[in-house]
Amino acid sequence: MWNPHSVMFEVGWCVTLYSTVLFLEFIPVVLEKFAGTSAGWIHNISVPLMIAGVLLSTLHQSSLGSLYLIVPEKLYPLCTPAAAAAVLYLAIAVGCR
Repeated sequence: MWNPHSVMFEVGWCVTLYSTVLFLEFIPVVLEKFAGTSAGWIHNISVPLMIAGVLLSTLHQSSLGSLYLIVPEKLYPLCTPAAAAAVLYLAIAVGCR
């Protein structure tokens, strides 16, 4: 049964949508390599795709961080909220490079 109020539901949606965005960003490379043509329509929407990719990866990491805060007793002792925040900042830094 689907539970749209679950944190893992949001993580699943974010990962699915982020994978779709990555696929759309990768289409021009495949078309130029194998078909010899360029996907002009993808180049027109590349900036919104990049913004969506950064937002979705940030949402995914923040959802996992909130999961750490919901069930702290089930975590490995090295997984602290500070470590989750560090992972989030690292994901933002890598996504914005």
